[in-house]
Amino acid sequence: MDDNLLANLWWEAKSDRDVFESALADYETLRDVEARQDRFYTYERIYRNEDIDRSTTLEAELLRYGRNLDGYSRASYNLIATCTDNIVSRIVRNKPRAVYQVSDANWSLRRTAKNQQKWVDHIAHKEFFPSIGRDIVSDGCLLGVGHAKIAKKFRESAVGVWYVHPGDLFTDPVETASGQPCRMFQRQFVSKDIAKRWFPDKKEQKALENSSVLSQNDFNERRPELSGTPILAQTEIVEAWHPPTYPGADDGVHIIFCSGGLLFREAWKREDFPIVSYRWKRRPGDTFHGIAVPEEIMGLHIDLNFSIQMIYETAETSGGNTIVSPSSAKISKAEFTNAPDSIWEYQGQVPPTVLQHPKVHMDLMQLANDQESRAYRRLGLDSATPNQPSAGLETGRAVRMDFDARSMALTQALQNYENLYKDFGDKATSAGRQIWEKDKKFSVVVPRNKYSVEQMNWEDVSLNPRTDSFVIKVTAGSQLSQHPAGRIDDVNNMVMMGAVTEQAEMRDLMSLADLENSDSLATAALDAVKWMCEEMLDDGISHKPEPYDDLDLCLSTANAVYLRARSQKAPEDRLDILRAFLDECNLLISQRDIQAAAQAEGALVGATPPSPDAAGQNPSAI
Repeated sequence: MDDNLLANLWWEAKSDRDVFESALADYETLRDVEARQDRFYTYERIYRNEDIDRSTTLEAELLRYGRNLDGYSRASYNLIATCTDNIVSRIVRNKPRAVYQVSDANWSLRRTAKNQQKWVDHIAHKEFFPSIGRDIVSDGCLLGVGHAKIAKKFRESAVGVWYVHPGDLFTDPVETASGQPCRMFQRQFVSKDIAKRWFPDKKEQKALENSSVLSQNDFNERRPELSGTPILAQTEIVEAWHPPTYPGADDGVHIIFCSGGLLFREAWKREDFPIVSYRWKRRPGDTFHGIAVPEEIMGLHIDLNFSIQMIYETAETSGGNTIVSPSSAKISKAEFTNAPDSIWEYQGQVPPTVLQHPKVHMDLMQLANDQESRAYRRLGLDSATPNQPSAGLETGRAVRMDFDARSMALTQALQNYENLYKDFGDKATSAGRQIWEKDKKFSVVVPRNKYSVEQMNWEDVSLNPRTDSFVIKVTAGSQLSQHPAGRIDDVNNMVMMGAVTEQAEMRDLMSLADLENSDSLATAALDAVKWMCEEMLDDGISHKPEPYDDLDLCLSTANAVYLRARSQKAPEDRLDILRAFLDECNLLISQRDIQAAAQAEGALVGATPPSPDAAGQNPSAI
């Protein structure tokens, strides 16, 4: 490789050829660092409990025991997989969400912030980010870091979310040692036929034709467990980003290339990479990669399995039972057999005695238990049975509180998980803004309520970080239990405290799928008044209550909405619409009360005479 190519900065190059050659040289230099790839390969195969035929990482650990890879086999007890799964289950138990709070009383900003929050929640659900997020956390625990890409879909005006394996993302270790990287590469192996559909231009097709193909041997080396599986012609597609050096700089570049040439090039105005990352534990001296669970307990994992192997060997080689027979019994050795129901006849007063020896010494069993417990303590899991609740707890609420208290050692990991959702909102909004800057007609789908969605222009759902003053607060998506029985228990506690008084609100909080049909009818009155208030306040659409509405609920709900909107300095015309609605509610309630009083009075005096007809005559008169 020409060293001069590395001296060229591909984001400053002018011609496509110079960009390609310097970017390819830069990428190959970063890609060929084998130590991290070896760790990823080793940890993944240990987690899957597969045979390992090459691993510098594992060989270094085994040398402490005077063994090599030939002496390592699949683990009898996969301590690394057990601990990793346990930590992941604790971290992803709740789903966080980003809440956008504006720093002043600007009503327009408040409405935009609410719409942006709805859109971020919607895009996360639409692109399956909660599922991808769990995969990211799993990688963060097992491999030290997990990634996902949130960016504009190629040749589409839409935001997409993709899982990215840590072994396919490359940064400069010198840059990450002291701060954030200034450039980043992501690779993907794609069938040449599919790549040609992505890049139909004649110049791009030529570059793909000249690109190298992943050979069967290379594939077998990358995925030994799939060795022998025939593959299509796969080519390596690399995507690279260099954000602007400072806000407003013109050196931001986004490119896509293969070994045969440059496929795509555009200016990159975003000030960040389209990558979100999760680290279970920070690695000192590296701001990008984290510490993996196997690094923490690899020695204990090997120790424990060698101890289990020793227990098996001891059980197989230990002697059987010993029979002690006095000479006065006059019994020969031939009479002692393993035949069932055998009868021994002896003489004298002292019978033969059978001494039963333990197959395995209890010290060996205690050693294995201690090794497992040390691994849990090293990771912040407080017992050898970390999923087992503490003794003496009788209610589900007590068990959940105990589980939360015992997860305090994972506080940093839980905060990193919350920040993952905050970063997702930032990246998704940046991707949407990137689309809007090229297409001012760009619009997105935003949930209006739990039953419908609406199409909105991008300006109405996006806060501008340069001009709008706002903060992002990460909260749990729901503080209620995710288990149905626990959720019902939580709602009952809220009812007993007086925090919830309406039956419809209780059903809405429980959100039980089995009661969805009956809930939709039971909460219809509350849903109707919420819908009317939302349209009056957000869209300026006037509504009038009907006698068939729950007038008391309309009055109390609309009055609360009005007071909150007034304190948030909503436009006066929207407040006037709410005031008119409240006046109509009061009028209908007054008419209802007068009619009810008249009917009650008529029932006490006697039958109420019929009302006169249109001509003023008594209809009962002859």
